[in-house]
Amino acid sequence: MPVVTFRCLLGGAVASAVLVAAAGCTAGGSSPSAARLASPLASVTSSPTPALAFCQDVDGLRATLERLTPVKGSLPTSREMKAAAQQIQSHLAGLARRNEWRTQIGNLEAAGANMESAANRLAASPGARGAASNARVSVAQVNDAIRRLVTAVGSRCPSPSP
Repeated sequence: MPVVTFRCLLGGAVASAVLVAAAGCTAGGSSPSAARLASPLASVTSSPTPALAFCQDVDGLRATLERLTPVKGSLPTSREMKAAAQQIQSHLAGLARRNEWRTQIGNLEAAGANMESAANRLAASPGARGAASNARVSVAQVNDAIRRLVTAVGSRCPSPSP
């Protein structure tokens, strides 16, 4: 019985050695099939996915959201709100060709226009009754609309790492 076990072990060791040697030869690139197998793995692990063209606009909207998000209840100035509204319109121009997010884009366009109007009213009459409240509501609507659009885009444009 020990002879049979030794022969099995010897046969297994020889077969393993042949497989390792064959794998070593093809990994060197001498075989066209080995090169085809190795190249997709190398491209997946070594090169990042190219950013989609509209992802720059999504990143710009994320930055606008950060600037508009109130800190401890503070309200952006009318100038900041107007600048944000213009930035939003600029970024939406790049996203306008995307049909899959048409609803979210339309909602953000409307919210941005509403915020710009509220900023104009606030600038014209800063002490007018309801002007600050109206501006606060419009900023909240813009923030919500940006979040909804960014959520809809999802993993197609991942958030940049801090």
